[in-house]
Amino acid sequence: IPAECRNVSYNLAKADIVKLFIGENCSVNIDLRDNDFIESLVVKDKFSGSLNLSRTSIESIFIGNNCRCNLTLSDSKKCPNLQIADVCSGNINIINSCLYAFSLGYYCYADIMLSNNVIKKEIAIGDAFRGGLYAINQSTDLLKVGGDGKGWIKMNNQTPNSGIRALNI
Repeated sequence: IPAECRNVSYNLAKADIVKLFIGENCSVNIDLRDNDFIESLVVKDKFSGSLNLSRTSIESIFIGNNCRCNLTLSDSKKCPNLQIADVCSGNINIINSCLYAFSLGYYCYADIMLSNNVIKKEIAIGDAFRGGLYAINQSTDLLKVGGDGKGWIKMNNQTPNSGIRALNI
């Protein structure tokens, strides 16, 4: 999707797309639900819009700097690596999925809802976090939170076998 693309919605469900690149300064809504072909998504800086990656086989997700993004990932078929760069806002909802790792950059003020996920490596939240993280029944080895944060983090584990095993603030 070329840079400067504005006010467009793409329905790419079941489309034969392996790698999707979204150029800088785009304002688009992308629906990739039920896509078994997609492996990689790269979103360049200053993106504004929504991304629905529910029930996909995606392996890598990168979202650039200064993005206002609503991201939905539910019932993933693989364990993608999710990396969100600096100064991100929006709503991030990850439900009933597996992630290899999840990292969030500097000065992000997104509202993040993690529910019933397995995150194999870690959840890393950068410095100056201003948003909210609500984690329900997360299974991960480590939650790292950077300094100078003014956001909130709530964790709720309802089953004895799930949880965040180490917290590093």
